Amino acid sequence: MLSVWTIGLRQSGEIGQRIARSVGDLFLRLMQYGLIAFIGAVAVVDAGEDPLKAAGDATESGVKAARLAVQLTAENIANAETTRTGANGGAYRRQYPVIVDGSAGVEILKIARDGSAPIWVYDPKHPHANAHGFVAKPNIDLSQELIKMNYYSNWLEANVAAGRKTKQMKDTLLELTK
Repeated sequence: MLSVWTIGLRQSGEIGQRIARSVGDLFLRLMQYGLIAFIGAVAVVDAGEDPLKAAGDATESGVKAARLAVQLTAENIANAETTRTGANGGAYRRQYPVIVDGSAGVEILKIARDGSAPIWVYDPKHPHANAHGFVAKPNIDLSQELIKMNYYSNWLEANVAAGRKTKQMKDTLLELTK
């Protein structure tokens, strides 16, 4: 199940209500098919603000966060067996984004590294084995990383779909004002 954010509209009038219904309908359809679950990152639009700009900003922030999460998860999968990083480095440490609700969607606070200890495996013939024959391997569970990759990929797709819907609403609004 994938997460998306809602867009709260505090704008009265026919256009604001139509936009809210269109976005709400899209999210409800995705929920009905079991593709999304709401998590609560909210873009609130005050009277006088452009609700479509707020929707676009929220979607853009979600795309950036999801893209970063996919990239970091791919790096984790690729480095699941990396026993040395850099000249004097130890085993690779899993990376993950710290993402929080922001004023217009989500914000990426930082890229964090997993602080858990590496897994020590006895392999005396390995070139990075210590004097006792043990090698430090990354503490990465490939099945969990693949699940995260699927989750983040779905999150990215949902944000792209929301961006397309926002563009479609902008185009419809332009047609209505002609």
